[in-house]
Parts: sequence; structure tokens; C-alpha cells
Amino acid sequence: MMIRRALTVTLLAGGLAACGSEPAAPARPEPTVVSVNRSADTQYFDATTKLTVEQVTLNFYPTQGAVLGLGEGKQFVRVALAVENTGQKEFRLNFTNYTLKLPDGTQEDTTFLINDGNVSDQLKSATLQPGQTVKGALYFEAPATATAATLGMTYKGYVDGKETSFDVALAGSRP
Repeated sequence: MMIRRALTVTLLAGGLAACGSEPAAPARPEPTVVSVNRSADTQYFDATTKLTVEQVTLNFYPTQGAVLGLGEGKQFVRVALAVENTGQKEFRLNFTNYTLKLPDGTQEDTTFLINDGNVSDQLKSATLQPGQTVKGALYFEAPATATAATLGMTYKGYVDGKETSFDVALAGSRP
């Protein structure tokens, strides 16, 4: 008897959703892809790299999987980049060392709302040997009003034992 009731409720809920009783999701703005191709030399102790931001996609939304939710007045920003080990020592790349600089000057860490289940090109942590390059994308939440001209990319490294930020301007912005 209990199984029959559970089945009835499930079918009824499915029927209600199919009839259109659920509110429609708000329309998402079309994504905007901006070619950047800007670089900065970075350092982590005695390992050196060249960080190149190749392109930025504003209003990005994954086509597969499901995200946990995007805050009101926010957008996803996809930053495609390449990291080349330009030094003589191995470089331990950690995607958490990269942040998005927002228009108000604050830093945004990569978002956990988009993950391997949503995209296949997410930059992963890795060890780069001298001369080796890795490419991938990082995903962030930013204000819906942010543009490529008002955003920047920051890498947090170390020089002479002190944490140092290396900035890359995006589309004419100030880093």
C-alpha cells in the first residue's frame, strides 16, 4: 500500500511539472567571448612561468551537468589560459593560486559551482617540467555588470620567500 502511494505522488509531481505549473527559469544572457592573449611572467620561489590569458567568456554557462546555483546579479566567467614553465626547475601548478580581480579590486577564487561534471577543460593542478606548457580554463563568479575591461587575472606566487601577486590585464583593463 505504501509503495502505491509513493508511486502516485511521484507520478502526480511529474504530471504537474509536465503541465507547466513550475515557473520558467529566467532567460540567461548570451555568452560573450573576448580574445585576450596577454601574458605575465610569474614566479614561485625559484620556478618561473609565463601565464597567458588567451580568452575570457562572460555570461558563461555549462551545457552539461548541473550547477549548484548562481547568485542573483552574478555571472559565470570562464578564463582560458596557458601556463608555460620557462625556468630550469619543475613548477608545481596549483589552480587555487589563480584568482579573478573584480572591478572593486577584490579577488574571487575559482567557483565550486562548476566542476568536472560540467566542463571538460578545467585547469587541473599539475607538475610542469622545464619547457612544458599546460592549457585549461578557470571558472569564477563575478558581478553581472563586470566586463573583460573591468576584470583582471592574478597569480599568487613567492619571490624571496614573500607572497607576491602577478597580474594580467584583460582587454585593456587595469590589473
